[in-house]
Amino acid sequence: MSSASTPDTLVTSRFQLDVARVLQPVAPALAALHVRRSRSLRLGTRDNLASSHCASCGVFLLDGTGSKRIIRHARTKRRPKAEGECSRPVRAVQISCSMCGHEEETPVAPKDALSPPEKAAPPKRPAETAQNWRTVNQKVSTSEEVQSWRTGNQKNVSTGSPTTAPPLAPSKEVPPTKTSAVSAPPSTQKLGGMPQGNAAARQKNRPKKSSGLQDMLARNRQREEQEKKQAGGLSALLEKL
Repeated sequence: MSSASTPDTLVTSRFQLDVARVLQPVAPALAALHVRRSRSLRLGTRDNLASSHCASCGVFLLDGTGSKRIIRHARTKRRPKAEGECSRPVRAVQISCSMCGHEEETPVAPKDALSPPEKAAPPKRPAETAQNWRTVNQKVSTSEEVQSWRTGNQKNVSTGSPTTAPPLAPSKEVPPTKTSAVSAPPSTQKLGGMPQGNAAARQKNRPKKSSGLQDMLARNRQREEQEKKQAGGLSALLEKL
């Protein structure tokens, strides 16, 4: 048979490879014979029937006659490591035939779907973005300091202790020779300059609450008297009946 790959030879090789599959349910021994014959003729059986038939006797392995598993071979210390070769154990697919005892191993490529995916490196932030982040952080810290000063100033006003000026953050717009003074909020100034007479006026206004309680008690008494009168009228009416 000529080795040239013509359309006739391709059709003939496909037919001879399919004969083993057709004869397998009827005559397994005859199918194994055709597998060995096609391998002797080198009809591409290595790619088509290597995973389903034994490489030695040609028996069909997928009906329980053979077994297939993945094994790992640990790398020996004496064996030198080749360039670009991974350091993990080598994986291989082992096919065993229970009829003739033949075993065949097919190595698996290291870059397989079973290997974990590589993590992508995080994108680098440009220098301008870093400068913007620094400006935003500086503004936030300045606003937090002013807010904390206002809270402490209000506490000092309520307790009567003197107030202090808020801390000023350095800014690029103001020249270093001039100093800018920050005035206290108007509400704080009003509270700081409040005379002591207002406190006395507040104490005088407190008895109004007690007068309101007295009015409420008087109303309750009037209501009780009205209820007693109604009860007395009903009792007199019942006595007359």
